[in-house]
Amino acid sequence: MKANTSKIAVLLATYNGENYIREQLNSLFSQTFSDWILYIRDDQSTDSTLSIIYEYQKHSDKIILLENDGENLGAKDNFLRLLSVVDSRYYMFMDEDDVWLPNKIEESFNVMIKAEDGSNNIPVLVHTNLKVVDKDLTVITESFWDSIHFEPRKFHNSHYLSMMGYITGSTMLFNRKAKDVAFPVDPNAVMHDWWIGISVYRYGGKVISVKTPLMLYRKHGNNVTGDFVANSAGKRLLTRLNENILVYKMLRDCKCMDSIWQFLLYKLLVVLKRRF
Repeated sequence: MKANTSKIAVLLATYNGENYIREQLNSLFSQTFSDWILYIRDDQSTDSTLSIIYEYQKHSDKIILLENDGENLGAKDNFLRLLSVVDSRYYMFMDEDDVWLPNKIEESFNVMIKAEDGSNNIPVLVHTNLKVVDKDLTVITESFWDSIHFEPRKFHNSHYLSMMGYITGSTMLFNRKAKDVAFPVDPNAVMHDWWIGISVYRYGGKVISVKTPLMLYRKHGNNVTGDFVANSAGKRLLTRLNENILVYKMLRDCKCMDSIWQFLLYKLLVVLKRRF
């Protein structure tokens, strides 16, 4: 277990990120809040990602690169491995191809402290809105939540929130108690961020939604998550069907849904809430 002596452990799972990782690292070092340590686990990159990380390590003692033992885990398990081996008071996930706005950590941390209200015995997760940008950081959407018709106040029911997977990992700040309740991870967990959000709800914790976009989410055609585009309508339909099967299995295992009919009902209600 790696003990973090700073307030926040920033967890970065990398894989072939040479095109964008410099901009992301620069945005981290430009934060108005500096009490953090960056922990990186590389997932067997075949490009110059590791060389870039070594270069930054030469100039900063705030970067710790963990051994990967020759394993290629994929995005979800790479992040979960990082989370499992780092002991910290607070955690943030970072994607290698995004850019954090300068006040991202500070704003999120202020919300966290207010939500905890002096107690570290309750799981707390803070997540924020984001701006969607293209590969050159030109803004496509000023508010991701507006673009998907998501309003936290309309989706107050924990069933809606668990099922939607609306919590974007790279916007999250969560405390150690939230980590504790997320383990062990269900084998059917769809993604690391989704599972942690569900776990916080299951154990009566707090999920705080901040409407202000505090990062730039880069859409470049090779994103690991966020793109479900297939070559044909049939493939898109099959992709969505497989997704929903995985989601149902995850929610069934964690007893968030009692039956497939309840799941389908809430799926319909989510569509109606987003539309109206």
